[in-house]
Amino acid sequence: MEILGKSVKTPPINVSPLENRHIVTLEEEIARCWFETGRCYTYGFFQAATLLASIVVELCIECYLRSKGLWDEYEEVDEKSRTFGSLIAFASERKGRGPYLTPTILNKCKELNRRRIEAAHMNRRRSIVLTIPSSTSRLNDIDEIENVSQPSTEKPGEKEAYLMLNEIAILYDPVKEEFYKVRPFKKFAREAIELTVEITKLICELG
Repeated sequence: MEILGKSVKTPPINVSPLENRHIVTLEEEIARCWFETGRCYTYGFFQAATLLASIVVELCIECYLRSKGLWDEYEEVDEKSRTFGSLIAFASERKGRGPYLTPTILNKCKELNRRRIEAAHMNRRRSIVLTIPSSTSRLNDIDEIENVSQPSTEKPGEKEAYLMLNEIAILYDPVKEEFYKVRPFKKFAREAIELTVEITKLICELG
């Protein structure tokens, strides 16, 4: 809008001369949470990025339900029981009425919610044993395990890896003399971000 030189007007709000208020809108919170999702992913906070991505979808669903006059019905749910899962259940088909969101959207929301629950509670990850992936084994579906070895610049025929001093998420293969870096929740975060993009696009297409 700055490039086009366009602006919009908003209703005046009566405040005292010494008070400066700002009304936080759903659209603003969606944009802020999405920005923070990107920042967390960029700087390696993948667990937080997974959680924030689900918040973006929650807010988008709320925005859609409000636009259809359905949010008041959901507000009858006890506030302590309002979770992403309960919001998905509310938008699903119930006795006496059809679903508020399409089956495709609901299924993608459930996929995202599974990643959110794992990021929040670590039910699986805190019990797994990380191993070096072989050519036949599947990489861990939560983390990213990357071979960070490279030819040594000082000792021909040997390998080296640049690691942080306090790096703890490292696997070493003594046979091949290769180092692997584990990035917890990176795969989940990437999948959560992709699901968020797909879900929000589909919600907007509902009109």
